[in-house]
Amino acid sequence: SIQGDARFAALLGEMGCAVQQDGTSTTVSGPPPSQRLRAVEVDMEPLTDAFMTAVAVMAVAEGTSRVTGIANQRVKECNRIAVMV
Repeated sequence: SIQGDARFAALLGEMGCAVQQDGTSTTVSGPPPSQRLRAVEVDMEPLTDAFMTAVAVMAVAEGTSRVTGIANQRVKECNRIAVMV
């Protein structure tokens, strides 16, 4: 099965980035200059280790993103949810 964090590139694609993948590499490019990243609704339970990076990207997207599946982030080294709000 695919590692959860490998889905991060797909999330960026949903937000409007161009994603190219082959057997050994992944290349992500931002949207064209005339477009902005789009807000998304995402269950991040399968990719919780990418939560903080995803939220930083979502902060510059147009609209309001909704993230679920991150309750375990409260009990990591620190309360990662509180840090990112």
